[in-house]
Amino acid sequence: MALDSYANLQPAVPAELARSDLTGIIPDLIVRFEAKARRALRDWYRTTIPLTNVTGDTALAATVSDVLSVARNDGTSGAHNFPLDLISREDYQRWMESESIPSSTAGQLCYPDLDVTTGLTTLRFWPPATASGPIANLKVEVVGYIPALSASQTTNALLRDAPDAYLFGSCADTGCAGCLSVWQLRGGGEIPPARRAHPDLECGSGCRVQGTADSDGAPPLWGSAASSDPPHGLWLGAPMPNMSRVDPRSLPQLWAWFDAQYPNGFGAALPADAAAMAQWNDLSGNGRHLVQATGANQPLFRLIGGPDNLPSVNFVDNTDTMQIATAGARARPITVIGVIKNTVADDAAYHMAITFNAQRIGVGLDWTGANNTFIARDDAAIMAGTTVAGDTTTYHVESFVAQPVGGLSRCGTDGTHVTVAGLAGTNTDSNVDVGTGGTVATAWIGHVCEAIVLVGELNNAIIFSLEQALAEKWHIFTSYKVAA
Repeated sequence: MALDSYANLQPAVPAELARSDLTGIIPDLIVRFEAKARRALRDWYRTTIPLTNVTGDTALAATVSDVLSVARNDGTSGAHNFPLDLISREDYQRWMESESIPSSTAGQLCYPDLDVTTGLTTLRFWPPATASGPIANLKVEVVGYIPALSASQTTNALLRDAPDAYLFGSCADTGCAGCLSVWQLRGGGEIPPARRAHPDLECGSGCRVQGTADSDGAPPLWGSAASSDPPHGLWLGAPMPNMSRVDPRSLPQLWAWFDAQYPNGFGAALPADAAAMAQWNDLSGNGRHLVQATGANQPLFRLIGGPDNLPSVNFVDNTDTMQIATAGARARPITVIGVIKNTVADDAAYHMAITFNAQRIGVGLDWTGANNTFIARDDAAIMAGTTVAGDTTTYHVESFVAQPVGGLSRCGTDGTHVTVAGLAGTNTDSNVDVGTGGTVATAWIGHVCEAIVLVGELNNAIIFSLEQALAEKWHIFTSYKVAA
């Protein structure tokens, strides 16, 4: 296929990567490459703009990024050019103050005035051009921005001269986890926030995009993997969703994993803001999706409802809930972890955010007065002890490891942990409830950004590390307590 147009470039990217699932985001990948190319090729895209009958200061088109020269001439053919001296703002002001009444022909000097806010460059002349003393013809040599490809802008000079750069640059901007793992970060640079849109698209076996990161953390137009590249799955630096220092998929006995940044699965399009959610996809690979068939009981997807304007799932009232109906009981230990925010003021009740085993084990908020803190639910009762004070404004990372008799159950919120003796408990089923709607006294009314359930024990060091990784991933905070 010829790489000679926007229409031909789009299918070439997923074909090069052997990734048909990328089709929906190809325009975004091309746009990101074009942004990097504009920075890298600032002095490449040169052209000349003719101006005629200039009667005052003249704003250039928004496609101009820099002015190289300005010359007067006696016609568009370019004969008898007279170059204008390009001067600074200070020199321009000095001329205006020293010669209040111009005594020479208009347009001897030119000050290219760039307004960074608007991105526009205005040519200001001295002596100034006027209606009675215009500048007849000007040639302005400029550096332009490479026009972005679109349905109407089907090609440009870069695609014409370097179609391979367009193809491989767009491939590199998939930002998939496999490709990211072979990019070295030089000078302490981080993966830029622009890479966050689709960070967890797994490499297919046909992916050939590997490179060494520039100092800004983005891949170059061309590159190859280095022998010292880190292995797949290591934390490459915040803010990188789902590439924290602990990947839930690497944890033993992962039962289910839900992330509001990928409610429809990795690489899938996000729902519209405020859309009702009938299903929240399980990212563990086990296919245990949260569902809610009743429209009135479906929570809402919030595109910027989470911390730092990240997505969240909003359980608006006590009827909103989602469940996994999985048969069969699972004995302790059980681990439940969530990134949650409560929006209900103190009502002297315990509210369950994420639970397992018919809502007997999980994490939530105790407003009963016993603690008034975020604390676990242990065998359908409030766990003893205290962690972090309850509130209605802040996102928290809460975890609970429910142990059997002889062990110590541990509940933690934002790094503050308490322990109590493990319980025999009642094992009835393997249901996971998020939102746990029903009665007002127990329903979670607020937001859930992430929920993880494991049918096994995470030791103290891993729990602390996972809590910290989630706090960093969701931009809740960057400093953290030492495991204790």
